[in-house]
Amino acid sequence: RNRLVAALGYDSTEASIGGDMGGYVTTWSAQLRDTFTLELDPKLSLDFGLDLSFGRFYSDMTAPQMPMPGELPDPMMSRQLHHAILEGSFVEPAVFIEAVYKPFPATKLVPGLRLDYEHGLGYFALDPRVALLQGLGEKTTLKAAVGLYQQPPDFRAGQWTESFGNPDLGPERSLQTALGVERKLTDALSVDVQVYYKRLLDLSYQSTRTIERDGQPVLERWANVGDGHTYGAEILVRHELTKSFFGWIAYSYSRSLRRSSLWKSDGYSTSAYDQPHHLVAVASYKWPYDWVTGVRFQFSSGNNLTPIQERVYDADADLYIPIPGAWNTERGPYFLSLDLRVDKRFVFEQWTASVYLDVQNVTNNENAEYVLYNFDYTKQKNLRGLPVFPSLGVKAEF
Repeated sequence: RNRLVAALGYDSTEASIGGDMGGYVTTWSAQLRDTFTLELDPKLSLDFGLDLSFGRFYSDMTAPQMPMPGELPDPMMSRQLHHAILEGSFVEPAVFIEAVYKPFPATKLVPGLRLDYEHGLGYFALDPRVALLQGLGEKTTLKAAVGLYQQPPDFRAGQWTESFGNPDLGPERSLQTALGVERKLTDALSVDVQVYYKRLLDLSYQSTRTIERDGQPVLERWANVGDGHTYGAEILVRHELTKSFFGWIAYSYSRSLRRSSLWKSDGYSTSAYDQPHHLVAVASYKWPYDWVTGVRFQFSSGNNLTPIQERVYDADADLYIPIPGAWNTERGPYFLSLDLRVDKRFVFEQWTASVYLDVQNVTNNENAEYVLYNFDYTKQKNLRGLPVFPSLGVKAEF
């Protein structure tokens, strides 16, 4: 059998920092995934596939070079702006093969191999992966997985450009492992517990080194000099879809640490993505006449913050320069959101359509997304995220 999935997308992001600083990035993208399954015998099947992502992008950015974590920003940064226009195409093809082997009725072994090519940087990446599912009786399943993964540098952040980045950057890599157990409590209710660990390698971080490119000394700006660890655990209680109800609740604890060989400190620091506690609850109910209502509750730890330790007045630039303290050693307020959704579905002979109303942050909680300071950094204020945000949409499926 063969399965084909295609998608088209358009994304545009614009930002203005003040004065001449800012820019925008526009991306047209398409994804195509085709998987062919070959059943060799009742115990063994093979999946062969193509995974293709391609598109075009255009970016126009004017910004200063960002300071390295924990370092003093350039006091004349507003007068040392870099402008770059980047336009081009990206093609990221990949082929993969995956086997599903069942040597015993309660055992499933899934080894796989994936080959990626990044045409913009001209490299190949070969990633082996394997997963094991072992039944322990009729209601319990032990799960384990290990694999290598990689991703290219972020062209949307300008990491490929000569003005803001390094065109010689390589991919970021990781070794990911997971171990878990799933237990069916009833026909509809199950609990799933997992622990995981990720070793992160060749992370892209800012660099102030001077290197030689095309026979000329240039600022390196970005380099694959970072590494890190991410570990955690999650418990998921899930109610399978019955005649009318579906829902689940999950709690996870995780830590994320990073390090760069160019930082002043040799130890690991808390990552900007580190959010130790995260709780999510989702419930959905189907009413007569194809009406569906749903609710989602989210709670998580606040974003990491770097405190301002001192401030210095620059008379030449007529502004105050903040001196940061230890990187990411403080944490902002927690995140809390309650979202509601109502769907009405229409079923036709050859296709279906649905109209939905989605309301995010129903309680209008003032979740802090960023911290703003006054002119001399003696006072601070949280920049709130989305208020109550309703959206109306239409979806068709053929």
